[in-house]
Amino acid sequence: MIKKVTNSFVFLNKFANSHSLSFYFVTSLLLSFIFALSSQVYFILPFNFIPITLQTFVIFLSSILFGKIAFMASIFWVFEGIAGFPAFFGAHSGFSHICGPTGGYIIGFILATGFLSLFKNAKSKNFLFNFLTLFLGLIILHLFGVLQLSFFVPLNLNILLFFFVDIVKILLITLIIFMFNRNKLS
Repeated sequence: MIKKVTNSFVFLNKFANSHSLSFYFVTSLLLSFIFALSSQVYFILPFNFIPITLQTFVIFLSSILFGKIAFMASIFWVFEGIAGFPAFFGAHSGFSHICGPTGGYIIGFILATGFLSLFKNAKSKNFLFNFLTLFLGLIILHLFGVLQLSFFVPLNLNILLFFFVDIVKILLITLIIFMFNRNKLS
């Protein structure tokens, strides 16, 4: 199963390298819809109101695999949400959501995606390098998220739980990247 998925990514990357600006635009737009869908897959822990979504996993993996396309998709995703498309967690939308408690995470996704997209073409097969790159992206995401959240609620150690959950997500992404790179060699 994972080999089929990685083969699909290899094909898409080869296809993307040979096409025009319209291909990048359409692909970014489609990926932004996937980002919006991934924000709807979530669960909330009983002692906190911040959702744990599939979004971090999808956006970070896409950033490493598709680079600039994922960065553009994250910008489209935010504009879709501002324009009224139910793109944010819980099918929310509107500029007021950007100004709310979790709005810093939305802005952090754009900045983290921009940072991670710089490493799309990195040829590193080093597990630790890939993990640390994703970890730095995670710090960018949480820095902006926690900063804005602190204006709405007093911060406590529950915030660390979400950071640790995201570390598990980036460990899984690092394993996928490792398998993807290994598959590209064969």
